[in-house]
Amino acid sequence: MVLVGQLGCAGIATLHSSVEAMLSVQPQLERVVIDVCDLSFADFFGVRALVSSCERLGAMSEVRVCGLRAGVRQIVDLAHSSFPGRRF
Repeated sequence: MVLVGQLGCAGIATLHSSVEAMLSVQPQLERVVIDVCDLSFADFFGVRALVSSCERLGAMSEVRVCGLRAGVRQIVDLAHSSFPGRRF
């Protein structure tokens, strides 16, 4: 899965819909990589949606997030308590 652009309140429903669509097509995924290198912005709500998506996918598969940019990394670091056990 590749995230591009901005992930804020407006993009949360799209992210969740994409995850559900992916799971409806292939419910037994072994591994999921979420590439966020082209994500230029994320606010706390967007990062929380990303974590929620990881949890949803992680219930059935291994999930990795790769390519965090500095600005998005800052939000992840600030919200680190929301990511127990997740490696970004």
